[in-house]
Amino acid sequence: MTKITYVLGFGFLFWCLFMGAIITKQYSSSTDLETIQEEIILDDSIKEMIPEVPNQ
Repeated sequence: MTKITYVLGFGFLFWCLFMGAIITKQYSSSTDLETIQEEIILDDSIKEMIPEVPNQ
């Protein structure tokens, strides 16, 4: 009975890790910064609202 419990426990553990890896790979969002940069459009009104970094 103990061996069956160990086998079922480890099987469940590996199943959860396997499914977690599959779901993470399937639903993860990639952040391609070059693609995002092309989508952002800065016009003059937005550029005026961006604070400048002070020089030291």
